[in-house]
Amino acid sequence: MNISENTPADTQKKRLIPYRKKDKWGYADYDTKEIIIPCIYDSASLFQYGRAVVMLQNKFGVIDMSGQEILPIIYGNPPKIYEEGIILDEIENNQFIDNTLFDLNGKILIPFAYPNQNLRHFFLKHISDQEKRQLFFDNNGKMMVPRNYLGMDDNGIYTHGAKWITEKGEVFTLPHGWSFGETFQEGLISVIDIRNLRYGFMNLSKELVIPLELEFTDSGQFYWGWDEGFHDGLVMARKAGKIGFINKQNELVIPYLYDDNEWGYDFKNGFCVIAKDNKFGVIDTEGKVIIPFVYEYGGICQWTKKRWIIHENSKYSVLNEAAQVVIPDDTYDSIAPFVPHNHSGYSPELARVSKDGLYGFINEEGKEIIPLIYAETSGMVYDLIPAKKDEYYGIIDKNGNTIIPFKYPKYLHIKKDGLFVDYTLGYVDITGFEYWEEN
Repeated sequence: MNISENTPADTQKKRLIPYRKKDKWGYADYDTKEIIIPCIYDSASLFQYGRAVVMLQNKFGVIDMSGQEILPIIYGNPPKIYEEGIILDEIENNQFIDNTLFDLNGKILIPFAYPNQNLRHFFLKHISDQEKRQLFFDNNGKMMVPRNYLGMDDNGIYTHGAKWITEKGEVFTLPHGWSFGETFQEGLISVIDIRNLRYGFMNLSKELVIPLELEFTDSGQFYWGWDEGFHDGLVMARKAGKIGFINKQNELVIPYLYDDNEWGYDFKNGFCVIAKDNKFGVIDTEGKVIIPFVYEYGGICQWTKKRWIIHENSKYSVLNEAAQVVIPDDTYDSIAPFVPHNHSGYSPELARVSKDGLYGFINEEGKEIIPLIYAETSGMVYDLIPAKKDEYYGIIDKNGNTIIPFKYPKYLHIKKDGLFVDYTLGYVDITGFEYWEEN
């Protein structure tokens, strides 16, 4: 599909999409389909904050929406673009040889100064150094290091080891031998006493609201499948080899009755799959048994608040909240909750089912919302599902409507704002327009 080339003066209001001509890439306007930036690059990424990473002869740089180079195409690693600026973590022979932060116009904000450290490590090492910490803030005291790059949470807090750092540059350090856990959950974060193999929880006011008295596993490890946080107001606690649950006031809500294991347990939507006497069942947040303890490990999983998928003797069935069978085990060859893909567009009311090698989707009432006609399906993103039909791939929505026809040789990856991409062929938009030409 040929489209004309054009370079208007005002490109800032336009939406530009990577466009491929044979083996060269440029950018076309989403609305007019006109080429705005000529196809001269070996690869081109989507624009972020008005900037895009391009590659030419295995070197990377950054351009703006007029095609002007913000960073020259000379780097061996692709720069990372954030709202606050552009980070260059340049690596050569497994050594960092550059870790510069630029603004979005290419001006150096934090210069490269220390070898063998990326900017994150440099920041963590020197944020408490009164002489060097000024490198990280502008004249108004605003932190220049991108929050997403550091991994700051929604509270504007980044924890690493024993350090708690705010977006204002405030640093709080735990006593020697203590460490923070992964992240805040429901306003609390785990604090680990590494020497004594105990942990507790701290709130956003830096108060240790649950003392460091909770026990690790017998092997001295955290639970492998557990994210160390509160869910539905409860968190797992261990005593004498048994598991119970405490609340945020450190009160025992569910007694120590349940089997210990290396994986741990969490509540989800008011329920927890847990083991007792080597059999699995389900309890609610008051400890009431919802599904009896009769299933093997991996034999039960939550689908919705009212439905549970049972996998037993290589067969699948569905129970309701009264533990009654609502979908018998001879209905489908497999049943699986439709898990989130990149935590986006999760549709928990659907489950993927298969029969005789074909896939579709049902709701919790057992109604087939998407018929079993697909050879493959992937996770839902933005209410859309990549699928395969008759040897070709396309996109359907959560109601089974075809959004992108089934004519592509590979999965199309779903991007934001109605874009799909096969990284070999190129981009397709929601109208079906293909941003490439082979001639």
